[in-house]
Amino acid sequence: MNVDVVAPKIGVRIMQFLSQLGHYKLANGRDDFAGTTKMIDQLAEHMKTTIPNLSTLEKVDLGIALMIVPIKPALMLANLCFENISEIEFLAGCNELTTSTDYFEIYGNTIGVGGKADFCIDAVF
Repeated sequence: MNVDVVAPKIGVRIMQFLSQLGHYKLANGRDDFAGTTKMIDQLAEHMKTTIPNLSTLEKVDLGIALMIVPIKPALMLANLCFENISEIEFLAGCNELTTSTDYFEIYGNTIGVGGKADFCIDAVF
């Protein structure tokens, strides 16, 4: 694993990409794509160490983006993002995301392509 810090937006993109390479280990323990599982687990461990250093807005943004990635480590990271965020802080973060992106109009039909904003949500739409 690279020792450099992986920016949250890049981490979400990598995790989403890896989740499509093969199935993450199943709940019954079956792991047909052990390489994919190992890469996702290593990325999740790295991202876990960076979350405490994020601002409230960055945590809300990252948490929402991670909820879209359909694997258990992404959900666990999303829960970690929201761990010490109050409902009021969450709603304020959501409001800032919507107004900063002109109610997501800045993306038009190109969400996820080119990234017109530096938000994690750009990586998953």
